[in-house]
Amino acid sequence: MKKQLAIAMSGLLAFFGMTGCGKTTTETKDVEKTYGAYSKVWTASDPEVMHETGDLAIDDGWGSVLDTNVGALCSVKTEELHPTAYTAAARLLVNERSASSKDVACVLRVLDDAGRELGRSNVHISEFDAKLTYQDFTFTFPVETTTEATFEIYWPGTNYVRVSEFGIMSRTNDSLPDFSATGESLLGADIEENVEYSESALYFFDLYDYMVTRAADAEEQYDIANLVSTLQGLVNRDGQRLFIRFTAANNFSEDVDGYWLNYLTQEGNFLGDKNVVTVKSPTTLLDLFKNYYKGFAAWDPAVPATVNAVATACGADDLLPVRYSTVRNSLYWYVQNNAAFSEKEVKVNLGEKFTGGGTIYGTETPSTGSRKNDAYIWAKETYLDTHKTNSHMVAYHVDAYGSNTVFAAYGDLQNMFLSNRDYYIANKAFFFDLSPMEFEIPDDDPDQQDIDTDNGTTDYATFNAIMRSQAEYAAGEDESKPIDVGGFTPWHLKYTRYTNPVASGEVACEWETVWLFSVYNAYINADAPSYTAMANASIYMNYSMKASYTQKGSKTVKESLPAATEQGANYLLFYMGDFDASAWLNTAMIKLWNDPKRGEIPLCWTFSLDIAKRAGHVVDMMYSTATENDYFVAGDNGAGYLNPMAYANSLHEGVYGDLDSWAAYNKALYERFDIDYTGFVVTRSSVSKEIVECYAKFCKGMATNFPYNGEAVDGIQTVSSIDYNGNADSFVKNFSVKKAGDQSTFRNVRFILRDPSNVYELYQKLTEDYKDYNFKIVDPYTFYGLMAQQNGSAK
Repeated sequence: MKKQLAIAMSGLLAFFGMTGCGKTTTETKDVEKTYGAYSKVWTASDPEVMHETGDLAIDDGWGSVLDTNVGALCSVKTEELHPTAYTAAARLLVNERSASSKDVACVLRVLDDAGRELGRSNVHISEFDAKLTYQDFTFTFPVETTTEATFEIYWPGTNYVRVSEFGIMSRTNDSLPDFSATGESLLGADIEENVEYSESALYFFDLYDYMVTRAADAEEQYDIANLVSTLQGLVNRDGQRLFIRFTAANNFSEDVDGYWLNYLTQEGNFLGDKNVVTVKSPTTLLDLFKNYYKGFAAWDPAVPATVNAVATACGADDLLPVRYSTVRNSLYWYVQNNAAFSEKEVKVNLGEKFTGGGTIYGTETPSTGSRKNDAYIWAKETYLDTHKTNSHMVAYHVDAYGSNTVFAAYGDLQNMFLSNRDYYIANKAFFFDLSPMEFEIPDDDPDQQDIDTDNGTTDYATFNAIMRSQAEYAAGEDESKPIDVGGFTPWHLKYTRYTNPVASGEVACEWETVWLFSVYNAYINADAPSYTAMANASIYMNYSMKASYTQKGSKTVKESLPAATEQGANYLLFYMGDFDASAWLNTAMIKLWNDPKRGEIPLCWTFSLDIAKRAGHVVDMMYSTATENDYFVAGDNGAGYLNPMAYANSLHEGVYGDLDSWAAYNKALYERFDIDYTGFVVTRSSVSKEIVECYAKFCKGMATNFPYNGEAVDGIQTVSSIDYNGNADSFVKNFSVKKAGDQSTFRNVRFILRDPSNVYELYQKLTEDYKDYNFKIVDPYTFYGLMAQQNGSAK
């Protein structure tokens, strides 16, 4: 056995040229120093090799165990590495459990004595020639200062991988590769194209296709999307210059972004006078728009929250984001060492700045004990408190959180708000991602272990500190407007029972998020997971909307209540939701609005009115092409998703905004869009009479998620809602058979992302198969008008 092991080790060294090394010579402070050559090979089962995860394999290799924790399959301390080049090598195999050619099997990395990466290589599944066959992988890196080191083979928790042996050896510096190749490849510097800048052009870049074809893995996809979307926000801040395709095919469209580009560039439309010019590479974009950004801002992948801190800096200071790295084969190294960016310095560098101890970097504030929260305190004090950001806009976007901080798999980039950044960068929003749960430790932050009984978790305290500062800023600029928050609870990644069995459920976390923002007079433009992605809002925000809109449907009451001797009715109002998010409206209306059954029966189309700021092109299209059976009602909860009951909470004390200002703000929007009814009001419990009185100031009827059992309020009808789950028979069980003389009932039926054809099928089944129930589907004016008549309060 020992002889076989010696032969294998010798073969590994020989294969990579690791035998016969000469001495290493370096020069430090004009004093020549000579070190002996260094070479060492370990087998996975050697006693000095440490393992954080995995198990011993039958061949004495060390293999990952699926469904277990990520971590180092193998790691070992080296002797001192002196200044020169080194090659690291590993012998690995994978099996057939590979899901994608971009999947990373493992990460080979060498760390110095402070834990910084000296060299790194992501080993991809696609690099293996065959399954269940050992293959050798190497990378070469420089060491600039003598240090002890650790060679680690890290498993990101995806595909099966096994380690047989691994080693490291010294080389001469002339063996170092061209490290610029990584940056050149990621930015497409090798793509030849001749594109000149013109103010009359609309430049088009297919970011989605570029990510699929050029980026090596999810980290590179994340980085290029983050870079390009941020650039787009800066470029389009005062004009329409860059349009990107990012949104993947989904249930509503094969090409969401292409659909709207085609629509808006038609003759006579918003972008009809633009000459669309296709760009093939980010390198060309960075050159075309070099006058729109001033440099770069580096975020630290070891502290994912820094990506949001950097986003805030990018919007305020006209910078582009780049992932911090201590290795040379990185985009970070490339932008600092390539002549093309000689005038574009890294002006904000958050790499290794947050330790969770001492004083927070760049401030005089003591650390919160959480690196995540320290990053947001830095951003707050640097940009928000100094009023360098937007007084009335916040981006509640998930940070760069992945399965780990060594290699983040980013399994669903479409739902990580990357393409949504452009609008918020253009408008200089403050970015953050913190848990709203007061007494639940967030599962994305190992630094938080304790809960303050008075102030809650560190996340909760920082959340409140940020929003209180934002509210004070907003009040000083314009007290008539609430704060516009773009984003949503990242329930699919953290903070909820979906990822943490001891946390609250997804809906509970959503309601707490909305509640906490509402306390600070802020509503959410809720780009929720599933259809989070919305590119090009920095283009759409300048869409030329009309000063006012008019509904095409008649506002009369078109039926009479059944007479006392006639069969009572189950009146239904069909609410087409949920469109409290610009992203959902922008995506879903491509299919829903073009459905052949639209216009056959009265439907209530909905949007939270202020989402028109980002999706005005969709709202305008809907009003322009509506039939007489297409009615418009406000989505939750009027202008935006804000829980008005929060105004009465003690946390709201001293914060601007109240029910009167909420009513006044909504009234102007309801009048602009010719809206008379609020289609859905979402709260944590049944609304109070004060809330109904507030809504009576700007609408005649409102549907709620909890039944209202309070006193009637003049001028407004309230009705409870029921969700349709897709099964008509189950749905009917919520109603009673109607006989002669029975009083009629009224219910709002909430459809979530269902097309008119599906709704029409339900209509047919209810009216043909359940005649004993006497279901009547009516428009909102008939519905609420008859309801008022029955309640004896018609006005």
